[in-house]
Amino acid sequence: MEEELGYLVCGRLSARDHACVERFMVRRARGSGAAEGLADTVAALRRGQAEAVLIDNPFDLHQRLRVGVAPKQIATSQTELRNPGGLGSVRRIL
Repeated sequence: MEEELGYLVCGRLSARDHACVERFMVRRARGSGAAEGLADTVAALRRGQAEAVLIDNPFDLHQRLRVGVAPKQIATSQTELRNPGGLGSVRRIL
């Protein structure tokens, strides 16, 4: 992933996006504050702890992402998405 991110950073990203990638790389190197993989990224989004989402290419299309009607209603399975109050509508988007 570092090689691909390095290619993207070289003149192809805005200064803001470049800074975001750099923060991710620093946090990842230090072992805290950076989530990788679908499950960890979804958990960070659900907790409202994601500053940005970087998607590696190619994305694994065998993994599924489910979302509810509220912004933090996101999960990798419908069971995980359910809460005691119910969600109403749930969509599988990937």
